[in-house]
Amino acid sequence: MVRGGIGIYYNTSVYQSLASSMAQQYPFSHTYNLSDKTAPTPITMETGLIPTAATGASGVILPTFGVAPNFKIGSANIWQLAIQQNLKGNLVATVTYNGDQAIHQPQTFVPNTLPNGTLPVVNGQTASYPCPVTAPANSLACPGTFTYEVSGGNSSLQQIQGQLQRRFRSGISANVVYSLTHNIDEGSVGGRGGGGALAQDWMNLNLERANSTGARRHSLALNWQYSTGVGTRGGTLVNGWKGQLIKNWTVTGNMTVSSGAFFTVSDNKLYDDNSSINVNYRANIVPGQPLYIDGHPNAAAFVAPPAGQWGDSGRNILTGPMTFGLNSQFGRIFRFDERRSMDVRFDANNILNHVNFSGYNTNLGSGVGASTFGILTGANPMRSFSVIVRFRF
Repeated sequence: MVRGGIGIYYNTSVYQSLASSMAQQYPFSHTYNLSDKTAPTPITMETGLIPTAATGASGVILPTFGVAPNFKIGSANIWQLAIQQNLKGNLVATVTYNGDQAIHQPQTFVPNTLPNGTLPVVNGQTASYPCPVTAPANSLACPGTFTYEVSGGNSSLQQIQGQLQRRFRSGISANVVYSLTHNIDEGSVGGRGGGGALAQDWMNLNLERANSTGARRHSLALNWQYSTGVGTRGGTLVNGWKGQLIKNWTVTGNMTVSSGAFFTVSDNKLYDDNSSINVNYRANIVPGQPLYIDGHPNAAAFVAPPAGQWGDSGRNILTGPMTFGLNSQFGRIFRFDERRSMDVRFDANNILNHVNFSGYNTNLGSGVGASTFGILTGANPMRSFSVIVRFRF
């Protein structure tokens, strides 16, 4: 059997996040933290809500978020083609190709910013900041926490997926799925919010194009179920106390194996034009050094960028540690009559007690040389067992 389809979807929900961000700033919203004043100038309803200190150099309250006037609603073209074939032994094989091309995706950056350190030299002259550090009396300094959102990003997904399924027979069913995924974007995944979603160089947003955050190149998932007392070989004809003992037990399990997520090597420094902007930007790559040593990121392969320059390493150039999981459940429902029953279930998570880490420390700012760079971080929970007994009446 061959089946396929294509669709176009529009991200109309983006208006909700835009409206929420715009509504939390002047002139739509005011936030004050005022203490009660004593005579002769006590706070009153008439004077207590007058805007005061949250102003720029000219007395105008500065916004924290802006959106491009020509902002466009993002859309995604999604298509799929699948080929399915029945095999012997109640097996079904399926090969699926998934594609996704999205345009007008949101990108967020901090405008009017330059890298930390000495100003770069352009055409023999030292460059100047887009707006001054110390603003003249009648102009505004660069807003320290201002972010700007545009809709110039795009993303692309190409995925091949192979599936082998065993239909339920004689109490046994199973399903195994392998996926090979290539997903790239320009920083739009995750939308607006957080330093990780901000573009490094606001004048060249194309430098953000890279592997998507959170995507995994390879993944394998296996699920199975065994129910006792099903089929002539499974004991369905057994009666008496033996039948009561062996029937109606169900064992399920799942195993997952996947390659690591992608990570960016960053160096946390302040932007020079305003000390309140603290956004991680990328490190420099050392030519000739391998990115990994013994499976871990090589600290010698990265250095902080020179003063006045952005880092030249790409976004999400490192692959994190692979993950492995094996879980299982074992249970049964005991029915005493039409109204009364009892559920008994045993759960086991991470049966092999395999240690999974969420990633590596990839921030040079946490230390260089004898530092923690490249050290595994975020250990997932250890093995656990639980027993659940529920009586219904």
